[in-house]
Amino acid sequence: MKMAQLTVAVTYQDDRAGRRRLAYADDLASRCGAELFLALLDTPLVPALAAAAGRVAGASAPAADRYFAALASSLHQCRTADIAGLEGDWTALAAALASRADAVAVSDRPERHFAGLAAIYPADETEFSRNRDGPPRVLVPFGTGPDAADALEGLVAVLGPMAAKEVVLYHTTWRNPSIASDDPDRHVCPEAAAVRTALEARLDRLGWPYRTVIETAEAVPAGIAQRALGELCSLICMARSPHVVKGSYVDELLARTAVPLLTVAERRIR
Repeated sequence: MKMAQLTVAVTYQDDRAGRRRLAYADDLASRCGAELFLALLDTPLVPALAAAAGRVAGASAPAADRYFAALASSLHQCRTADIAGLEGDWTALAAALASRADAVAVSDRPERHFAGLAAIYPADETEFSRNRDGPPRVLVPFGTGPDAADALEGLVAVLGPMAAKEVVLYHTTWRNPSIASDDPDRHVCPEAAAVRTALEARLDRLGWPYRTVIETAEAVPAGIAQRALGELCSLICMARSPHVVKGSYVDELLARTAVPLLTVAERRIR
């Protein structure tokens, strides 16, 4: 089945964070063959950019159009990007993306702005891949519930068009005091083992390379963050449980991880 056109959305402001966010989105869109949706959020025009835009778009173009034309001319990776303009706030961007079947927002703002949408928090990176010696590696944590399956399907929607990628399935288990073995695999509960089997079967059907890491950690978010760093992962992919409103592992990782985090829309991207 042919996948829908992926949209990578990003907001631009003429500051360090805005430039790094745009560079990351540009690189991701290029790797995925995605459309780049660029939004201007109430940002004053920069005189140098406005002057350059006059040569690109023509003096008769509205100021915002000239501004976007200048930005379009500065994008080097995403050659086929469709640059669009939107003036407003982050809620306006979310509304503009709501009708797109497969969209991911590159954002450093709180996740609540993108309820119902997938979002990547780039953790100050300017390029998608952090693994210089191989394909991009993505950590997909799993537990005993359906959230990891949702996360994996969201990952398929975002990275499916990418030619090469590798998945690390990761589970942190609690020690069972009735089991003497130091092998973390022996301590995995039946529910988590069933989730692992289902995830591995899905990756086998996709033909994606993967491996599974089981370990014990003092705290789940700390284990996820440390393993992602140790594996040189380019991304951590998680889905927020619809049953957890506050205090989820996603919230904790947003506060602590140095690796970009993809939070998948709840049962939306397929």
